[in-house]
Amino acid sequence: MKYLRVIPPLSWLMLFFTLFPAHPLFANSQTSPFFLPPKTSEASSPSATTGGSPFLLPPEENIAPPLNQVSLTAGELQKQGTRLAREGKLEEARISLSRSLKKDPTSLVTLNNLGLVMRKLERFDEALQAYISALESDKNYALTYKNLGILLEKQGVHDQAALAYKKYCVLAPNAADAHNVGARADWLQSQINTSPTQSTTQQKAEEEQELSDQYMAEKALEWHDIGANLFAESVVEKDRDKLFSAIDYLEKATVGLPENNGITVDLADAYMEVNSPSLTALAIDLYESVFESFSEDPLLARLVEAYYQLRNFEVAFALAEQRMTSCPVDQRRAAAIQLSFVAFSSQKETRAIELIRQDIQQRGDDHVLALTIATIQEAQGETDAALSIAFSLLADKNLDSALRAYVEKVKTRLLGGVK
Repeated sequence: MKYLRVIPPLSWLMLFFTLFPAHPLFANSQTSPFFLPPKTSEASSPSATTGGSPFLLPPEENIAPPLNQVSLTAGELQKQGTRLAREGKLEEARISLSRSLKKDPTSLVTLNNLGLVMRKLERFDEALQAYISALESDKNYALTYKNLGILLEKQGVHDQAALAYKKYCVLAPNAADAHNVGARADWLQSQINTSPTQSTTQQKAEEEQELSDQYMAEKALEWHDIGANLFAESVVEKDRDKLFSAIDYLEKATVGLPENNGITVDLADAYMEVNSPSLTALAIDLYESVFESFSEDPLLARLVEAYYQLRNFEVAFALAEQRMTSCPVDQRRAAAIQLSFVAFSSQKETRAIELIRQDIQQRGDDHVLALTIATIQEAQGETDAALSIAFSLLADKNLDSALRAYVEKVKTRLLGGVK
């Protein structure tokens, strides 16, 4: 998850002319043969014609006095928008030009003027769309390529800007500014070809990324604590809003400290709590990514639950079997109970009984493990075998009182034939 501004991809401009992959640029526009004017001059009323500069609106024409907007034709709205743009009233110009396009959506002049206005408003995506629409109407309209080149250059896409300028020169070789536009294109390409390995743009992006990473790392533990507390509260309160807030904090913490396995597991646990197939799959990826560096048993238990949620019972049982045979002594009861649940869904009850009995033979008797076997046998209809275990447990004077009460209920149920 990154929090940096990203320039929208421009690869779809290939529909209209051939643009090569972007290259880095290290350039000072003030030293170029055809530099862009400072930003403060763009909104001023130009005195030159379009033919003398690629940065001006079309020459002023005789424009009728303002009319009621509803009664204006597309051409009148276009002229009104152009005049407003020259006066620096960019937002009003945008409205007039947009209304003109509603009446004549293929007007190349209107589309280009709207693109210029949007660029000056720094609404670059909308400027780009205006130029694209113009090219869709006429891919050989030269002025569009010049204006498009200016926009691309302002966005830092210098190699594609150079190609747009060259396209303009090909389509309008006799234009008064063709020489200057071509010189600008050549200069941009020369800077690309001779620039250092890292451009100023790249260096700035890397510096911003470094600062962002540093900030994320510094805040990660704080975000983790907030996320972990929200997660615990969401489970107790069954509050899904809190759960998703917890996930937001834990995701940011994971980005800040990607090598912190504890944060990674907490995020996976939160994903699991949502009980969504897509998030459960993400949780599996996170569990498996830290498996080698974490205690095996708790991760195996989580993976069994995750695959069980996805109804992949074969894999869930295989992992439950692995857990049963490798878990620490203090986890054998939890492992046996989990194994029995998965066995019912995967129809591997007999194998589950074998595994639990093997554990009893290797690590000694355990009342809960014995009762788990009786529960599986009862589910299989082996009432006599289950009763035998129940009587055996009740005869043991060391049986815990709470467990004894539960076994008595099991015995009563079995004797009554209730399954």
